Amino acid sequence: MLLWDLGMTELTAPGADPFEPGDVEAFAAFADRFLASEWIGEADGARLYTLYRWQ
Repeated sequence: MLLWDLGMTELTAPGADPFEPGDVEAFAAFADRFLASEWIGEADGARLYTLYRWQ
C-alpha cells in the first residue's frame, strides 16, 4: 500500500476537514497492527510517500 504522506499532512492540517472524526486514528491503529513500512520516499528532508507491506 502506498501512502501519500505529504498529502495526509495537508489533509489533516487545521482547517482541512476531509475525514470523519477518528478516521486518522483508526488508520494509524490499522497500520500498526497489519502493515510494515517497506520504503520511505523523501525529498529535501520531507517525507513524501511510504510504501507498506502486509505483516
